[in-house]
Amino acid sequence: MTPITGSLAAKMGVEEVYLGVIKDDFASHPRLEAYLALVKKFLEFNQVRLKMPLSGLTKQEVVALGHELGVPLEETWSCVASGEAPCGACNPCIAREEAFALADAKALAR
Repeated sequence: MTPITGSLAAKMGVEEVYLGVIKDDFASHPRLEAYLALVKKFLEFNQVRLKMPLSGLTKQEVVALGHELGVPLEETWSCVASGEAPCGACNPCIAREEAFALADAKALAR
């Protein structure tokens, strides 16, 4: 989320902008919370609300919620490398695999 995105949203008359930030993001990016507070103020100045509905959930909890809601998770990825398929080696790919493994283990334990 950048101020340019916020300006574009305001210009288009968008009232709410949703950001897929999760709890794990705040732990791995210490300045993210302060940055998003500034972005939120900027957006509010332009009458745009910033919504982060997943911000209190871990990646594992997001995977479990997606499964519960019937989201086709096999059609999603978290990779930061460009390409037609996830690389499987970058930090987001590794974290995703771990979250899926933990979410599946939790589902099997029920």
